[in-house]
Amino acid sequence: MSFKSNNLRILLPVVLFFFLFTGKMQSQCAGTDAAIEICDYDNPIYQNIDLFALLGPDAVPGGFWIDPLQSGALNVLTGELNLWNFHFTGTFNFIYVRNNIPGCSDNNATVTITVGGYTGVPSPDGTACSSNDRVNLFEYFIGMDPYPQHNGLWTSPNVTVFEDKYFSAAATGPGTFTFTYTAEAIGSCPERSSTIYVTVYAAPNAGSAPDFVVCEADDLTQYNNLDLTTVLQGEDGNGLWSESGTSELSDPFDPIIDLEHLYQTHGSGIYTFSYTVFPQHPVCDKSTADIRIVIEDRIDLTGATLLFDEFCGEAGGGPFHATLTQGPDPIANGDQYEIDYQVEGPGISETRTQLIEFIAGVSHFDIIPAGIGQIGNYVITITDIRDLASHQSCDNIADLPGILNIYPLPLIDDAQINIPTVCKGSDGIVQLSGMDIADGPYDITYNIFASNKALNQHATIHVVGGAAQINIPAAVIPNTGSSTFYITHIVSIKTGCEADVNRFQTFVIYDLPFVDNITLSANSGCLTLGTNVLVTDLGPMTSVKVTYDLSGANVAVAQEATFTAVLGNGTFTIPPGLLPNSGMTTVTVTIVQDLVTGCSSPTNISDEFLMNILPDVTTLTASVTDVCQGAPVSATISGLGTQTSLVLRYTLSGANTAPVQTVQLADNGTTIFTIPSVLLQNPGLTTLQIVNVTNTITGCVATVNTPVGFNVNPIPPAGTFFGTIQNVCIGQPVFALLSGFGNITDMNITYTLSGANTAAPQTTGITIASGSAVLSIPAALLPNSGTTTFTITHVDYPATGCGTIANLVRTFTINPLPDVSALSLQAADVCLGSAVTATISGVPGSNPLSVSYELSGANVTAMQTVTVNPATGNATFVIPSGLLPNAGLTTMTILKISNPQTSCESATAITGNFNINGIPAAPAANNMNFCAEQNATVSDLLPSGDQYAWYASAEATQPLNPDTVLTSGNYFISESSNAGCFSSRTPITVTITEEPPLELSPDGALFCGADNPTLSDLTANVSAEGTVLWYDAPQDGSLLANDTLLREGATYYGVQVSPVLGCTSQQILTVVVSLTNCDGNPSQYDFFIPDGFSPNGDSVNDTFRIPDIEFLYPDYSFEIYNRYGSILFKGNINKPEWDGTDTESGTEKIAPNGVYFYIVNFNKPGVSAKQGRLYLNR
Repeated sequence: MSFKSNNLRILLPVVLFFFLFTGKMQSQCAGTDAAIEICDYDNPIYQNIDLFALLGPDAVPGGFWIDPLQSGALNVLTGELNLWNFHFTGTFNFIYVRNNIPGCSDNNATVTITVGGYTGVPSPDGTACSSNDRVNLFEYFIGMDPYPQHNGLWTSPNVTVFEDKYFSAAATGPGTFTFTYTAEAIGSCPERSSTIYVTVYAAPNAGSAPDFVVCEADDLTQYNNLDLTTVLQGEDGNGLWSESGTSELSDPFDPIIDLEHLYQTHGSGIYTFSYTVFPQHPVCDKSTADIRIVIEDRIDLTGATLLFDEFCGEAGGGPFHATLTQGPDPIANGDQYEIDYQVEGPGISETRTQLIEFIAGVSHFDIIPAGIGQIGNYVITITDIRDLASHQSCDNIADLPGILNIYPLPLIDDAQINIPTVCKGSDGIVQLSGMDIADGPYDITYNIFASNKALNQHATIHVVGGAAQINIPAAVIPNTGSSTFYITHIVSIKTGCEADVNRFQTFVIYDLPFVDNITLSANSGCLTLGTNVLVTDLGPMTSVKVTYDLSGANVAVAQEATFTAVLGNGTFTIPPGLLPNSGMTTVTVTIVQDLVTGCSSPTNISDEFLMNILPDVTTLTASVTDVCQGAPVSATISGLGTQTSLVLRYTLSGANTAPVQTVQLADNGTTIFTIPSVLLQNPGLTTLQIVNVTNTITGCVATVNTPVGFNVNPIPPAGTFFGTIQNVCIGQPVFALLSGFGNITDMNITYTLSGANTAAPQTTGITIASGSAVLSIPAALLPNSGTTTFTITHVDYPATGCGTIANLVRTFTINPLPDVSALSLQAADVCLGSAVTATISGVPGSNPLSVSYELSGANVTAMQTVTVNPATGNATFVIPSGLLPNAGLTTMTILKISNPQTSCESATAITGNFNINGIPAAPAANNMNFCAEQNATVSDLLPSGDQYAWYASAEATQPLNPDTVLTSGNYFISESSNAGCFSSRTPITVTITEEPPLELSPDGALFCGADNPTLSDLTANVSAEGTVLWYDAPQDGSLLANDTLLREGATYYGVQVSPVLGCTSQQILTVVVSLTNCDGNPSQYDFFIPDGFSPNGDSVNDTFRIPDIEFLYPDYSFEIYNRYGSILFKGNINKPEWDGTDTESGTEKIAPNGVYFYIVNFNKPGVSAKQGRLYLNR
């Protein structure tokens, strides 16, 4: 229910004070000064005050008035003042001026008006929106005439007023706030004030949203059901959705869009969806938030090109011009792009970033020159490109390489020039080297000076590895003598780079040799050996090269030979390769060259010579037989046919060597000769190498390469090897270990046996490895135990049959086996985890034995071996518990008995059975907690029963008595089986909890009732680790809820309860509460005096009561007056409410609707009484 305050207008009499000063008419033409005081500013009579009438009878009309504030409220010609247009309280002077009257010494007069304060009629309720940070408080007044005066003061108990009349509803937030506008007292006019109440309503908040950005290349199916509310932040609910230019929303309540469909329908771009929240109160405007869905294009440089202008010479900072042309995927104009590119080249490897722009799909830009300066190729690869106008959500496709070539200038000033001998009538050859320029074609400009002259000649050279060649045409150098070759310029045909050159070289042009008197003389020769040719009358030439042809039996063309000439004569050789045929051959010299000058002349000089055949050895064969070491060898030569007068030469190599030996061959084609044994002292492979066959008549020698291998077989080294034989058990084979054979691989051995075992000579082959061999004597030859002698009598090589007598003697022993005929086996049952003791009976003797056994059944093992010491026919051993991990029947089987001294063993299959009794599983038990007040004992522990025993430690041997009182610590439980086997012990931890008493913090019982403290606030003032419970009595009291409001002077009883076990503290905390601890500023408690109530019996706002005053000002009192000043009610802390009845006049009348006045006496030092209006509306 809301109330409107009626304006209580009390009209105070207008008091006019006229101060009239008498004088002569002519000296007071402007009249007499006057003063008035107006306290009832809102009286309509003050809309027209005649100031001229206040000047008295001496005032002469026709003057003008001066308004001190130029307010516009004063008619400066008539003196009529509309005070309601003069919006200020204070004392003001209005001056009347009357000029141009002769004899008038005083031409102005002043009317002083004291204007009392007027603060207007406030609206019964005001509203503002929490979004308004500049609320004008003057908006909350009723009517326009008169307005509240301008120079009053706004105050508020809890809101900051700024710039005289504004407050920020955005800062205060929702709520109802009180503001008082006060005009101070002036003169006899009292202070006046008006109070307004402004309710600030929460502004709707549609929230805010960042752009929701995706790339067209993203998997948009994940956004088929994109909930736009997940993009919004901080929005109110129950808003409406709308869109612009799309059709994704099904209705205003649908926040779901299909981003993939949006892209397929409209492509990339920016799409806006709006969320609008409407206000709860019309004072607030609706709130709308726009969500921008941004689908960005991916930039794809696939198929794009990156080209660079070529550059000559040292870079010197560039510039290096680049042209980037888009591929099939277009790139938008106008935007600024940022590219990353990798520079790889001489002396640099780094990534750079710079900005570019595109026009019509092409971007021209200069790359950053820093660090790019060396000659060479730079690979510049664009690795990324970003549109700076975008959100850069796409992984753009770049990886676009380009080549920047920085070509060197073709500087060849360090080139070496070499011009070989130039003969008259021939081209000059210029050899260039040492040029530090790239391989490739170049254009050279050169000049010729001295004996020959030619200018600006051009030649194209091809440089390879810093070298090239220039041909000077013979027509350019027709004259003999010295000339100078001069290079002036070079241009790279490949790059276009050019440079001036200053390199020259002097060369000589020579005459040709004189060959008219030359003669030849050729010698006859043997095939494959070639022949010599004498050249005479060569004149002054000393170093000569001739070109010749062969004809006749042998033919060759344009062969060359170089020789030295002395006194005009010299000899050259025709190699045998050019003379494969016998018979007459003609040699003809066609060219003679002087190697000193390099010049040559043609000629035609010839001579004949005879080539003799070599002995025919093409069918020659040789054979040699193998022999034993120390015997001579017979060799056979055949295949020479009817040739005569032949001599053969041979050598030996391999195991035996011999220098060249000579044998006269028979004329019938076959010769048998003996290689002396003196040349064959060493065993091994020996090679007979035939060197040649010579015709003793022509001297021609035929080289033969016919090697023939034969073996000189060795004799076995009977005195160098030795052997050992180990003792064995009866029935086993015996092995003789033989060694000392060196590199021998196999051998036949003949041996005999004597002693406990005998055998006639036995022959067996042995295989030898690394000088050793093993000879096996079959067990069938060794039927008896005892000592036996082994003797080797002869050895030979199986392959060659070469052998010798031997005498190697060794003895060894045949040992007997252990007796197992009377053995038996027993073992006792045990609990799982214990070892088993086994007993063997019927064991002969007292010497230690090795027993090998295995387990089967519940427990299975591989063969185990133990050593036992028999005594009186019995032996015992222990089976470790580690071999017995399983419960159940287990069978033990003895597999063999061994004699450790002889290693002889007997196999057996003796068995014995025993049981492994199972161990109960460790009982399951959990940690237990008890409250101290329970006095728990061992019998309270779980699990419990006769099969369980509790122990104080893991090693304790005696279980605990059931009535043993528990303390905090560790306890252990074990469970037994019917077989008497005990489980492992399960540990648990027992915790005895004793809750500490509550402690009240200093002044923890003091509160301010205006804060509406509850038991939760009292709980906050005690120290507790668990839950705090409050009761209304120390014993058998009722449990109080935490939201129970505290009462002044009430006593509360608190205990602490642990959150897990519910253990309760044994000591009770008793607290007596005081609610008058409100010494702070009352404004902090939102203290206010209501401005109305409605005593209509609806139980809502039926009485006038000042909230929380009994806490803030417990000694307070107040009175209620009607508009006539009659007191109707007196109240205090014991009588805090007025129900609208007149209780002070003795009539108990019901007060009618209307405005009443209150005076509140706070009765607290420093706090003044407060007066105000109260509206009663039934």
